[in-house]
Amino acid sequence: FGSIEEGGKIPKTGKPQFSRISWAVTKYGGYMPVTNELLEDSDEDIESFMTEWLADESRATRNKISKIIASYDVNKLRIPIVSYRDNEFILIDGNNRTHALLKMGYQTVTCELLRNLTIEQEADIFVTQNENVNKITPKDKLKGNALKGDQFSIDFLNICKKYKLTYNQKNVRNITSITRMHDLWKTAGKEGLTYCVEIMFNTHWKYEANPFTSVTCKMFNNVIKVYGFEKTEKLTMFLEQMKDQKELETLSHRIYPSLSKEKAVSQYVVDILG
Repeated sequence: FGSIEEGGKIPKTGKPQFSRISWAVTKYGGYMPVTNELLEDSDEDIESFMTEWLADESRATRNKISKIIASYDVNKLRIPIVSYRDNEFILIDGNNRTHALLKMGYQTVTCELLRNLTIEQEADIFVTQNENVNKITPKDKLKGNALKGDQFSIDFLNICKKYKLTYNQKNVRNITSITRMHDLWKTAGKEGLTYCVEIMFNTHWKYEANPFTSVTCKMFNNVIKVYGFEKTEKLTMFLEQMKDQKELETLSHRIYPSLSKEKAVSQYVVDILG
């Protein structure tokens, strides 16, 4: 630009020069089936849920694609699986492999095509394929099993959502043992899970990083087997008096030194409530 005196005329500049530039864009995407319960939530809750999901999926996609490209071996790469349902092709297994191949310059990808599957059958294939070959994350496994109609996964995810719990993470209100929660569910169903969470939420334990461990879940399971849901108030008061799980484990070990940590705590608490 040239200088202009006050009130002076603005001169014409040289016109922009344009040239063709070759470029290519690869799109990444997927859809997430949601429950009617989620759709009934407030707009803020739905937006928060979707933001967390998108962030997790985006990060995981980038990491997995980079790993596949770095260790690419045409003889070891499994064939992706595609479902043809309702006049639509749905990639149900091999999403990251497909994107990695496209990013490496492949124009086509050989796939196994399955027809007329239900959503439940697609979810079953996703979980089974990843369990057999890869270490599927607990979150993906729970989501996949929930889509298959597994009642524990549905109840567990709904309770986590309702009480803002996490699992297998380093956060407050975290659940470190999904297996023990499943055992508790087999004993007392969704009511048992709710019982466990609400008692914890009525004590200072709700501020612990990991209030729902294999030890505490086993304890709740044992208490319900012996007393049902009759000792709610007494159990709440007892836990409130404990400083933390370590103190409970120490006291239990003194009384039952020959038992494992889980069994000692469970037996000690049952005795206290009796």
